[in-house]
Amino acid sequence: MKFLRFTNNETIDLETHPQPGLRKIYEVYDAINRKFKSSYVPERDVSVDESLLLYKGRLDCKQYLPKKRARFGIKFYQLCESSSCYIWNSLIYTGKDMPLWNESPNYKSTTNIIMTLLEDLLDKYSLWYIET
Repeated sequence: MKFLRFTNNETIDLETHPQPGLRKIYEVYDAINRKFKSSYVPERDVSVDESLLLYKGRLDCKQYLPKKRARFGIKFYQLCESSSCYIWNSLIYTGKDMPLWNESPNYKSTTNIIMTLLEDLLDKYSLWYIET
């Protein structure tokens, strides 16, 4: 797996790329996310959870969370349906420059992450309850 490549480094324009921190895997990651969304319509009860994928190699978006069992890794935020645990949407945390739903200083980063994950479901249901 060391030499598996998804993109050509010479064709990536960092200034116009939607997520420069994920430039090497963005096309595959985006295709998987789109497939998850098109394959299933979640019920009303959904939850947002944070997880850490163990990774000890070199990576721009690698996080260090000392309280987690796997202290080094890639941080994910996932929107899952509560009854089936189906992952409907996910975000990879790439740092403060990560594009989110609303960059207004009136919202905390947690609110922006949740709203980014819920963005495609906002018109489907009228009741949302969020506990942070």
